[in-house]
Amino acid sequence: SVASAEVEKKLNAYCEKVGLKEGALVYTFNADSTFSCLYKKKTIAGTYSLNQSAKTVTLKFGKNLSLNTFTAHVLLGSSGKLDLLFNVDKLFSLLDKLSTMTNNSTLKLANSLASQYDSIKVGLELKKQ
Repeated sequence: SVASAEVEKKLNAYCEKVGLKEGALVYTFNADSTFSCLYKKKTIAGTYSLNQSAKTVTLKFGKNLSLNTFTAHVLLGSSGKLDLLFNVDKLFSLLDKLSTMTNNSTLKLANSLASQYDSIKVGLELKKQ
């Protein structure tokens, strides 16, 4: 819809301001259910689990897993692409904490914009390298 396209456009602009743009995140998934995420030369390790019947993947980042666990819906795209769609409620809760800790005005604006909408999902499009 027109409204969702406008929200996506605004959120993309905010994401780019904080460095979240195509190619900024590099995920490596291993057969032993571990993964790593490289962002701005920093690596965060974690574990993942697949739920094939629900078509979801749960990513557990870092040591404090209760705060850093995210479940995404998995969509297989064209040309070997994989889309992970996250419900923004927990993600923006984390961004709210980060914006408060860092006093980052761009994160605060993005969080404020997203909090005006219900049932938003944000996604990552992963391409095999």
